[in-house]
Formats: sequence, C-alpha cells, structure tokens
Amino acid sequence: MSQANYISRKALNLFSNSELDLIYNQEKLKDFISLPFSIENIEKQIELKNASFSSAQRDTLCDVLNREYKNFENNNISLEQIDRLRQSNTYTITTGHQLCLLGGPMYFFLKIIHVIKLTRVLNKKFPDFHFIPVFWMASEDHDSK
Repeated sequence: MSQANYISRKALNLFSNSELDLIYNQEKLKDFISLPFSIENIEKQIELKNASFSSAQRDTLCDVLNREYKNFENNNISLEQIDRLRQSNTYTITTGHQLCLLGGPMYFFLKIIHVIKLTRVLNKKFPDFHFIPVFWMASEDHDSK
C-alpha cells in the first residue's frame, strides 16, 4: 500500500489570507456562507436545501439538463444522474472554476477529482441520501455588473 504525503496550503505561500480563511477559518466568514464546510454539517445543509428547493424546481432543473445533455455521445451516466435529481433524497456537491491565469490546469483537474471523491465519501457515510458531483465552468465574469 502506498503512503500519502500532505503539504499544508499555508506552507505553499501560494494562497492569499482570504483564501486560507476560506479553508481554515470559515467561522470568520459566517456572514457570507451559510455553514462552514464539514462532514458534520452535511445533514444541516440537506435540511436547508429541503426547505428551499421544491420538487417542481427539481423537475425544471432535470428537464433543462436533459435537453442540454441529450445530444452528447456516451453520456448515459450523466443522464442517469440527472434523472436521480428528481428524487428528494438526491443532492449535488458542486465545485467550479472561473477561468483565470493563475492556478494552471492541474488546479482545474484537482477540483474535479476532489468533488468526485467527496461525493463517494458522502454516499458511503449517508446511505439514505445520494450525492452527485457537479463541476461548474464559469466562462464569463458572472459577478460583475
């Protein structure tokens, strides 16, 4: 069995204090995020989502996604996951990336791998729920007016 080595993000000197706070000090950001990320808070997030996302919204989401994905080849797994979104016990774990100069292609792939691995962990830890990885590519500056 191979051994993994870990390097703290703090030791890399690549991240700003704000980015490090988002990772290590989420309590400082409570005005901007609903709950700090932790496995323990997943069930609380599920409760929040159940209260704010109706079955009609799930159906609309699935209908739109099915229309967008129907013409792609070899997408049976994607279509199956989209259809699972209609079920009230299915949730997405979403990450994304806004195109930029810094970070490079490895950061892009690491984010995708991480969200897939996280959904696998959550599916095992919470067998009454189903989690689907979603990668959102921000190809425009969506937060400017």
